[in-house]
Amino acid sequence: MDNGLLEGYNQLISLVNSSVGGIFIIAAAIGAAIIIFALIGWLWKKRKGGGGGMSGFPWMAVIVGAVLAAPQVIFPFILGAFQILISVIMKLGSWGLSQIGG
Repeated sequence: MDNGLLEGYNQLISLVNSSVGGIFIIAAAIGAAIIIFALIGWLWKKRKGGGGGMSGFPWMAVIVGAVLAAPQVIFPFILGAFQILISVIMKLGSWGLSQIGG
């Protein structure tokens, strides 16, 4: 029994992506690059002694990068996790019902 969350989302994204010319792929690449460069810059500052603790962490850049990468990276990951969770719950439920004779 597959609930198909991820498959439905992938079909929707591919339909939208084909109609707008791959905008989600470009946005995901830009978002990932923003996150990577922000983290590398923060780690470099921290290594040189300029960034103490989490106060100088580039939260805004990470948030912007995550929003840009969300349709191609974050949402499929979250939907996949939900799909696994729902499958486990359904299998446990059917197993439990079979144990009590239902």
